[in-house]
Amino acid sequence: MALFVYPAQQGGNLIAALYNAESGTPTNDAPTISGLASHSIAENAAFSANYTIDNMDGEVPALSGVDAALFSLVSVSGDVYALSMAAQNFEAPNDADANNNYQVTINANDGVNQLVTLDVVVAVTNVNEGFWQFAPPNSRIVSFS
Repeated sequence: MALFVYPAQQGGNLIAALYNAESGTPTNDAPTISGLASHSIAENAAFSANYTIDNMDGEVPALSGVDAALFSLVSVSGDVYALSMAAQNFEAPNDADANNNYQVTINANDGVNQLVTLDVVVAVTNVNEGFWQFAPPNSRIVSFS
């Protein structure tokens, strides 16, 4: 099958459309999302991970899901986007089901093909935040609870 690029309009924007030279019908690859679906971070540390989202044909990816309001997705360069979330406290979870597993879905739609999604979970883990008390040898340590 021979393919060639032909200029076309989509949503008022000039794009490069790929056509099948044999049938004369346009071809359009669905968007793809590349990146990890599962992450683990220590509490009180901000989260950030890069995702490659291509074949968007001028459209902008979006976030959805029960914890989507806690995340942001910004373009870094070309097809690379940074998914980020502010630091969270393990002892006071902000996720919808209060289990420290923050869930978000990255949505990519080029306006032609079916919606492509990637479900992402960021697990926030506990960190011992207690203080350590050092004492010289042969001394007594008194602990208050």
